[in-house]
Amino acid sequence: MDEETLFQGFSGFPGSINFSPSITLIPTWSSDSTVLTMEPSEFIALFTPGTQYTWDLNPPGAFMTLKSAAGEALAMRTGNFKIAAGGGGGATNSACSPQDILSDIDGPAIDTKCYGNGDPVGTNRTQGSLFVSRQQNYRQFLPGAPKSAQPRAPDKPFEFNAFALPEPGFALTSVTVTPPGKPTVALANAGFGGIFSFLQGFDTLAGMDADYPAGSYRFNVVDNTGSKSGSANMPSSAGNIPEITNLTEAQTIDVSKPFLLKWKPFTVSGTSPSLSLTIQGVCSKKIVFIAPNMCVPIELKPTDTSIVIPGGTLRANRRYLARITFSSGDFSTNSMPGYVLGSSVTAETEFPINDPEAMDPGTGGAPPTMSLSADRTQVLVTATLGQAFSLYGSTDLVMWDKLSSGTGAGGTPVFFPIALPRVHHLYYRATVP
Repeated sequence: MDEETLFQGFSGFPGSINFSPSITLIPTWSSDSTVLTMEPSEFIALFTPGTQYTWDLNPPGAFMTLKSAAGEALAMRTGNFKIAAGGGGGATNSACSPQDILSDIDGPAIDTKCYGNGDPVGTNRTQGSLFVSRQQNYRQFLPGAPKSAQPRAPDKPFEFNAFALPEPGFALTSVTVTPPGKPTVALANAGFGGIFSFLQGFDTLAGMDADYPAGSYRFNVVDNTGSKSGSANMPSSAGNIPEITNLTEAQTIDVSKPFLLKWKPFTVSGTSPSLSLTIQGVCSKKIVFIAPNMCVPIELKPTDTSIVIPGGTLRANRRYLARITFSSGDFSTNSMPGYVLGSSVTAETEFPINDPEAMDPGTGGAPPTMSLSADRTQVLVTATLGQAFSLYGSTDLVMWDKLSSGTGAGGTPVFFPIALPRVHHLYYRATVP
């Protein structure tokens, strides 16, 4: 399959795969891209016992169509399943009850309509926007330097993105962008709002920089007023990787008091540098703090190395996920008649707040692997040194019983004796928290 065509939809737009009722699942492809596995989120698993869930592949009006590696679209498929009481391959996180998820448990909604530093100054802002960006995604769940991280499957840690967004009344026919010294890329019609877009992911920063370097990116557009072109200048760097310096202290905040969150200085020589911070509830996904936020107002300058989270912003016994973003960009309203042209290089680090049991959810090393010994009397679990895991057994791959827990010993297997049940077969699996 073409892994990049897997899309779970957003804001009411159906993707190539949909679930009803909506549930948060993380997709993983097999190494040969022929098997797709979808498992509960590392933070919340919204399966409700007794509820019938329906899934659709390539539903009508899909924002993106699931295709084979050769470009052939799958026919529409649908199916359903029901989770039995006490089973389902993973329980809801004890910190996220249904009431937590559905209520305003994480505090009042944040007004985001005036978030940011305002629109770029210029003229001719009438027909639409053209934008190119290089995004770097990192995760810091343990003290020390952040590590590159997959923001959400099937995305990659490093991504180049280009899009064209027309204003109402203007229709785009075609959009291309030419990176400096590289082949021209054609943007695809997204199928809604007249938007054209292109996305390419990379496993390494070097790979992205090689294919999409700094310099002038040339847009060519055909719309209902004719053909035109213009350029956006891509900065060379987003600066250093955002790194929180008091991560441990941030896991045990007294929510009734102000807390000073700290990070290493943002160093960048590009144009229009910016720094932002967002905090949202792990359970409710509700944003509880944004900086800068002109509605409040809350200022956050690129030269800042800390910010005060006011007392009362967070709730006791609730976990939060925060993102700090360093960005360098360039905007022009005069490069192409009728269009705003922009570019940015962004580095974003995701980290936990008020989560004393926070662990790196997968970027600290290989996940556990498991094998059966030849005499079938023991299970061997090989896991990253210090990585906690749990061992489960099942007779039908539906109901899973926890058998034991352990801690990875690096390249040395951890042994578990098999208590042979009176069944024809028994399946095992190891999971990380």
